Amino acid sequence: MRDGGAVLVTGAAGFLGHAVTTELLARGRRVVGTSRDGAGVPAGAEAVALSLDDGGEAAAALARALRPAAVLHLAAVADADACAREPAAARRVNVEATGRVAAAARAAGARTLYTSSDLVFGGDRAPYAEDDPPAPLGPYMASKAEGEAAVLAADPEALVARVALLYGLRRGRRGCFSDHLVARLREGEQVRLFTDQHRTPLLVDDAAALLCDLLERGARGRVHVAGPERVSRHAHGVALARALGLDPAGCAAARMADVAGLAPRPADVSLRIDRLVDLVGRAPLGIAAGCARLASR
Repeated sequence: MRDGGAVLVTGAAGFLGHAVTTELLARGRRVVGTSRDGAGVPAGAEAVALSLDDGGEAAAALARALRPAAVLHLAAVADADACAREPAAARRVNVEATGRVAAAARAAGARTLYTSSDLVFGGDRAPYAEDDPPAPLGPYMASKAEGEAAVLAADPEALVARVALLYGLRRGRRGCFSDHLVARLREGEQVRLFTDQHRTPLLVDDAAALLCDLLERGARGRVHVAGPERVSRHAHGVALARALGLDPAGCAAARMADVAGLAPRPADVSLRIDRLVDLVGRAPLGIAAGCARLASR
């Protein structure tokens, strides 16, 4: 990423987008952040209202006019149920808009970073490396895999970061499952967490720092951005509860088959991070260190 010039962050009011924008500002970058209505973007960034419902036409026009040093395309329809209900609308945002943004960034001379997901994999051949073929199980997962292809077709020099399950407390307008878990545990409720679903979770603040490091080092192609440990959803919940001084007994062990009508989801999408460590020169935070940092905020 060249010195000078703004960094354009789409989805800057989202959970990861807010953290990435905050990290870029802390590194002294000028940031133009977008959200659907221009609200929720971190203070210090230039906020722009931007919808991707037009298939990315407005976003591409913004990138061409701004001529940023880099475009971090984080905005997406991330609700799997919404994608299943309206797959065409989801594809318009997650695939068509993604390709247009990447093409416009390349035309403007900007580096492109696109955030994909560990959920592009089918869950039966973990741990996954970057060159393992995607096998998405549903419309959301498929749209992220297609988004990857659209980015690299538009700009072979782009960086596609497959981001694992993120945790942390609410940033911007959106939280994540850990917010839901903590809120319910504080109310004394029990939360069913799967013992047979595994991910490689990563603290959102660490994910933001790693993405910025990758961008600054000129990484390209696919890189897995994940934590170093394969952890079940149940074990992860217990670790979070303990770190935050909550009763881990509220984390009830369950299996995916226990939930009637649950949409198909992969059992194990843990990621290998050898390439990430080589590129940034450090290992991501593990569960214990990540939960401790979260508790100290």
